[in-house]
Amino acid sequence: MDEHFGEADRPGGCLPRLFWGLIGNAILWYCTLLIQQQVYGQGFFSPLDIIYWATVGAMVIVRFADIRYLHGETYHGEPATMSHFRRYLLLMPIVALGIWILAHALAGVDQ
Repeated sequence: MDEHFGEADRPGGCLPRLFWGLIGNAILWYCTLLIQQQVYGQGFFSPLDIIYWATVGAMVIVRFADIRYLHGETYHGEPATMSHFRRYLLLMPIVALGIWILAHALAGVDQ
């Protein structure tokens, strides 16, 4: 029996996909929740904002590395292309910005 293991079948190949697909989103969600609750006070540049935007940047970089060097796949298991990355690069920061602004706007509602 010929067994073929792709990059995603190994822990090192799976970790990037776990980061940009699950862990990074969980970090963004948690930061958004804490920003909205004003855990670190008011303002746009609290430590949570820095963590939020660093995570967005890390997710984009990891997604690029996953596609370019680790033969990444889409959520549907199809081979990802640089076209997928370009779409991710365009949409991820736009969606992240909208959610970040909304979290800060909702933080001001309780005052």
